[in-house]
Order: sequence, then C-alpha cells, then structure tokens
Amino acid sequence: MTHAAEQAAKVAAGLSVKTRENFRKDLNVAVSALQVVADQLDPVLRPTKLFNPLEPDTTARIVALMAASQPRHPLATLRPFYGAGVYALYYRGPFEPYARLSKTEHPVYVGKADPANRSSNNPVEHGKKLYDRLREHRSSIESSDTLDIDDFDCRFLIVQSGFQHAAEDQLIEFFKPIWNWQTKVCFGIGKHGDSAETRKNKRSPWDTLHPGRGWADKTDHDQHDRLAIIEKIHNHLEKHPPISTLEELLGNFITELRQIDTDKFIDASGESHDVDSPQEESKSNGAGAHSENLLDLLRDELDYQN
Repeated sequence: MTHAAEQAAKVAAGLSVKTRENFRKDLNVAVSALQVVADQLDPVLRPTKLFNPLEPDTTARIVALMAASQPRHPLATLRPFYGAGVYALYYRGPFEPYARLSKTEHPVYVGKADPANRSSNNPVEHGKKLYDRLREHRSSIESSDTLDIDDFDCRFLIVQSGFQHAAEDQLIEFFKPIWNWQTKVCFGIGKHGDSAETRKNKRSPWDTLHPGRGWADKTDHDQHDRLAIIEKIHNHLEKHPPISTLEELLGNFITELRQIDTDKFIDASGESHDVDSPQEESKSNGAGAHSENLLDLLRDELDYQN
C-alpha cells in the first residue's frame, strides 16, 4: 500500500458510516475515470472477434465446405455403404430447363441422412442411411420420363452424428438448389406416395416436370403448371447463377467464410482501425488528439476532486 493510500485509509477510519459510503462511491468514480485514462494509454489494437471453430455456424460451414470438396460419383453405380451425413446431387444431361446447371459444380439438390442411432459413434452404427437416401433419389429419377439416371452424379460426406443437420442448412443457403423445397422452385423429389393422405395432395412441381412416379401420376391436379415451373427455374438461375468450376466454388466458399469475422480492429476506446494502416499515419493523425483527450480527462478528474 502506498503512503497516499495509507493516509486515505486513516482518514476514512475516522469518518462516519454514511460519510465513508459517500467517499467510497466518489472513489469508485475516480478509479473508473483513471482506468479510462490507463486504457487509452494502451496503443495495441484489439480484434473484434475471436475465431472459435466450435461455434455451431462455423462448424457447419467447415463441414459444408468439406462435403462440397468430395469427389463426384455416378449415382447409378453406387454400391451399398455404411454411414450417415450430407450429400448433393449434380446434373450433366440435356434436359433443356436445366441447361445452365448441366455439367457445372452446382447441385440440383442437397440433403442429409440421419444415423439410425443418434448416439452412434461410427459409420457401421449409423447404418446404411446415406446410401439408402441416395438410392431413394435414384429410384425417383429412374421412374421419370424426362430424366436419365446416367446423367446424375453425387457427392457425399459421412459425418459424426449431430453435424448433418447444420451442414445441410449451410449447403442449402449457399447453393439454393432448385429441387430443395426451401427455394420454392422445383421441389418434391423427396415426397413419398405411401399414404392415402399424401396421394390427395396436389402434384409437386418436381412430379409435374418429371412425370413417371406411379403414385404421383394418380394425383388429379398440379400445384403449378409446367410452363410456370420452367419460368421459375429460369428466374431463379438468373438471380442465383450456377457455380461452374471447382475454383469458383472454393473461391465463393472462402468469401463466405471471411464474412464470419472482420479484419477490422478497435482501439481501447472502441474506434475502428485497419490493422495494416501505416504506423506513421497513426502517429501523425492520432498523437495530438490522443494527448488532448488524456489531458481533458485528467483536468476533469482534478476539478471533480477539488
């Protein structure tokens, strides 16, 4: 304890309880003001955010990037395999409404397959969930009169239980595939016709554009007519142009990841600065104002104490 602090403690001991309480409040105000001065003396910049790979959004983006980086496999020739996770379907055929998507790195559909047991720790315990989901899509495409299964590829990523849902959301948000119901364009490939209630529904846009599934063909009415669906596809792809190459895909993903954080830094007062600003500029532009601010704070504190 300094001499000044010892003297202050002796004086405070002789004061009444109420006076000591008021003195303590005044002292706390003074300490706060001095702390501001001390903080402003720190010239080192502070990042606005700490990167945490365990944050759900960050983890989902990383898993989505991993999924989009996997090799493509022909959908028609996949052999059964264990595992759950996320996947994407790609088109490379001649169907005219999909001409802009054909032979690109932009999926027509992305999805997920949950493990058989949510607490499972390995692909065998997952079951064949991912393969079974891809097989369902293969069956739907093979039933269609306007599509050829040999024109479809897939990518998939087998992931630890619990990550597939967030990764699927990120992939849908990133690609906005025309077959996903979230885009409201040509949805319906994931529908099943195994209940009477389902068969009473109007035919999905996917089944209107790609007739052939027996249960869907029994439905009397379309949700949208064929020309309206094709126009929606055209407008959607105009607004969200397909990604053509892997280089473009990875570049866009990197840009998306950069948006998680900012390269801006702040000083102790909260003012933003570029971390790569020339030091000479910082000295010349900030020194005078900085000193003046400190002097003002000290003057204010002295006036308060007097």
